[in-house]
Amino acid sequence: MSYLTRIFSTGAVRKTPDRIIEKMAAAVNLHEQSIILEFGAGKGEITEKVFSKKSELKIHYHAFELNHDFAAQLRKDFPGITIFRENAFAFREHLPKSLKADHIICSIPLSFYGSRAAGRLATDMKEVLSKGGRIQILFHAIWLIPVLKRALPGSKLISFATFPPYFLIDYTDKN
Repeated sequence: MSYLTRIFSTGAVRKTPDRIIEKMAAAVNLHEQSIILEFGAGKGEITEKVFSKKSELKIHYHAFELNHDFAAQLRKDFPGITIFRENAFAFREHLPKSLKADHIICSIPLSFYGSRAAGRLATDMKEVLSKGGRIQILFHAIWLIPVLKRALPGSKLISFATFPPYFLIDYTDKN
């Protein structure tokens, strides 16, 4: 598949480099009954790496993916996860109000939505995060750094020297 010709349906110009996927998956600390949210699951590259760590643990994995073909493939490849073909910006409407996520992974193309929407999404993620939980947001737009850092104070910024450049906001709840 050519990512560039489908940029407005995938939000990507290329496959996320394996070293970035590995770094993100390595940060997911799974335990029995972990609740994982993934926004923009795409073809399941990050999902697959997280699932390879789960062993016999029972985890609750909820993935949001708007692309019909990608969502269908995720259902086939990962029958134990819940797939929402819904906009991740409205994730709270589709999950139980009492849900507290242990880990949230976001790789939707935030630059398509603007700084206000990106900041609101980050704030919403923080509000549903469990004590000690973690948020990882992967993005390309350098102008989103201050927006996301403001929404997730104390987060770490990791940059990857790739083309296009990738940035990762990594936030851990310290409460």
